[in-house]
This record gives sequence, structure tokens and C-alpha cells, in this order.
Amino acid sequence: MDAKLIFVTMSLMVALCLGDLASDISTNTVELQFYRLQVADWDTHGMQTKVAAILASGANTYCSANPNTCGLVTCCTGTAFKEINIGKDANSAVNDGKNMLFSFYITIPDGASLMANETYVLTSAIIINIVENVRIDVYNSIGYYITWADTTYFGVPPATTENIIITVIAFIVLIIVIVVALFLHYWNKRREHNDKLMKKIEEKKNKKNKKKGEEGGKAAEGSSDGYKMETETGPIPVPDRFKLRAREHSHKMSGRKSNVYGGEKDAGASKLPPSKAKGAVSDTDSAIKMDDPKSNGDVDDSRRQAEKSHSLPPLRTSEPRNAEDGEDKKKRKKAKRKHRKSKRTANENAGYQAQSDDEVTDL
Repeated sequence: MDAKLIFVTMSLMVALCLGDLASDISTNTVELQFYRLQVADWDTHGMQTKVAAILASGANTYCSANPNTCGLVTCCTGTAFKEINIGKDANSAVNDGKNMLFSFYITIPDGASLMANETYVLTSAIIINIVENVRIDVYNSIGYYITWADTTYFGVPPATTENIIITVIAFIVLIIVIVVALFLHYWNKRREHNDKLMKKIEEKKNKKNKKKGEEGGKAAEGSSDGYKMETETGPIPVPDRFKLRAREHSHKMSGRKSNVYGGEKDAGASKLPPSKAKGAVSDTDSAIKMDDPKSNGDVDDSRRQAEKSHSLPPLRTSEPRNAEDGEDKKKRKKAKRKHRKSKRTANENAGYQAQSDDEVTDL
């Protein structure tokens, strides 16, 4: 009876302990998410053993620094956490899209000095702290990051080699786009500038052509010799032989003028008839021709007869009635002489210009 009672009591105690342990495990299980990891690779490369060893080492480090937080009086001197203390949930290691989920718990090592007899596993909060401390070690061991631990997010993994290459390529493409945009902008500005410049040149050319048309179609502007033509680019050079020919022609025409009109004033005076040189008859009396001073008597007789008969008005003589009439007559003669000379000069210049235009056209 006593033996049976002891066995039953021990069985109940074990059952109670197992029930408490199962409850603690269910409450303190933590689910990890491995970024871009699949179950096939997890099982093939034995990653669970590597992760368990890293988690056990992290538990020893954490609980040695915080034994009371772990529910222990002392930790990790004689009784340390090992891979066997890293328990795996029954539904652990499943694919979640491109990622993988792994659920586990950590039990207290046998023989550890507990602060309370009902402590069997580490709490989920302690496990999350341990995972945060060892996630880089896990990546260095298996090559995959832990991004989630239950509801705790550890962030996007740092850039891998592929991401670095993509970033560099994107940066180069951006630089190329900026360079092309700047080139197109500069090219457009340059084209607008050239268009404006060509438009100004065309307007200037049209204005000059219009001005030439208004001047009577003159395409050349004479210099002092009358043979230099102005164009849009500057004066057209005239060969020396044409300049020499023009000067010879000018001298020849000057000789003709001297022969026709008597050259200078004195020469012209010497060429006049004797009656005009002596001032016997004025220019206004061109209708009466007098060869010598003796004919003045005939004029006087005609005047006297006209006065007697009153049939004809008296003719004006070349002699001034008084000093004022003499001055007026000199001024009128001088004005007429100047007018005739300017008229002859204008006609001669027109002839020279026409001849010069013909010679330039022949060039």
C-alpha cells in the first residue's frame, strides 16, 4: 500500500510538472521570420543546428549578465544553456511566400538554481532580446536575416551585393539622363540664338535691298574716283588699269570743257567777241547784234525816232543811268553767269556718271 501510494503521488507530481511545462512552452514560444529563406535550404544545409547553437550562446550571455531577469539565482557557471535547450515547435519551419517562419522556445537547464520552483522556460520577452543581440551572428552563419520576432520588427536587411550593383547602375543612368538633358537644353538655346541671328541678318539684308530699290536700283556707291562699289561685305576693289583709264578720261573731258567753254574765267573772257569783252552791250539785249562800238549811233537814232513818233518804246542802252543801275546790272550778270555755269556742270556730271556706270557694268 505504501509503495502504491508513493507511486501514485509521484505520478501526479510528474503530471502536474508536465502540464505546467506545456503551458509555459505554449505561452513563451517565439516565431521568427527569415528573409528570403525557404524550408528546402533550411533542411538541406542544417541551418537549424547552427541557429540553435547561436541562440544557446546568446542565452548564456544574456542570463549571465541578468540572472534574476531569467528567473535564476546564478547562471551559466556549472549549468549553461545548450542546443538541447532550444526547443522546436511542432509546426515550425514553414514557408511564408518568399520567406520562412520558425517557432522555438528556450528551457531552463537542469540543475540550475531557480528563484521559484515553477520556472521552466525563459519568457518570450527575454527570448526576443536574445534574438536581437544575435541576429547579425545568425546572418554571418547561414547568410539570411531575421526580420521579425513575433511582432517585433528588426528592419529591412542591409543592401546586398546585388542591391549595391543595382544602386550603382541607377546612379549612372541618372547621371546620363542629366547630361543628356543639359545637352538638349544647351542645343535648344544655341538653335534659338542662331535663328534670331539669321533673322536679324535677313531683316538687315531686306532693309538694304529695299533702300537700294528706293534709290533707283543703284547697287554701287562711287568714291572720289567714282569706281568703288559698296556691298554688304565692304568695297569692291577696282583694278589700277581701270582707275588709270578713268583718270585719263577725266583729263580728256576737262580738255574738252576748256576748248568749248574757255576753261578758266580769264580764258573765257578772252574767248568772247570784242563787243562783249568791252561791255558794249548787255546780255539782256541778245536780240540786237553789234559788231563794233560804231553801231551805237544807229541805236541812238532809232531811239530818237521812236521818241518822236511815240510808236515804239525806248530801247535800253548798255550804259547805266546811274550808279545803282550799274551795280544791279553787274549783280544780274554775275547771277546769270553762275546759273549757266552750274547748269553746265550738272549736265557734265550726269554724263560722267552715266559713262562711269557703263564702264563699271562692263567690269
